[in-house]
Order: sequence, then C-alpha cells, then structure tokens
Amino acid sequence: MAGPTGGTYDDGAVTKFLWVELRISPPAGHEAGEDGLTTLGLTLGTNYDPVNAAELATVEFSHYTTIAVASSFSALLTLANSTC
Repeated sequence: MAGPTGGTYDDGAVTKFLWVELRISPPAGHEAGEDGLTTLGLTLGTNYDPVNAAELATVEFSHYTTIAVASSFSALLTLANSTC
C-alpha cells in the first residue's frame, strides 16, 4: 500500500544520505563503495556525504534522510570500524 506520497519518500529539504566507509586503498579484487555511488549518477555533497566511522561522532544526523554503511565484503569497512 502506497502512502500519501504515492510510494515515494520526501521529507522536504533534507534529501542527502550519509555514506559510511573507510578511506583506504581497496585491497586486490575490491573497489571503494563510493565509486558505485558516482556510477549511479549520485553527486558528492548533493546526494550524499561520506564519513568514516571515527567521524560519526561529529555528524548532525538531522541533515540526512538515511545512513548507508559500506558492505564489509565488497566495499571498505573493517571489523574495527564497525564496532567503534
């Protein structure tokens, strides 16, 4: 059942999401997950803002509609970062 927006989500002015991922060189066979965001046509600063786990404490979460966390398999997130 679609809601009053016809199945879309729009909370007004906030349209960016927060992308959480390490900023290291990808190991062999892996790519930075953020590369996939630009492949999809998303624009840094307009559609999303990247942070690493250590930076989460400084984030104003009301500026974002969603928090997306990189996969620990194919993107850059380590166990140490996921347990901060």
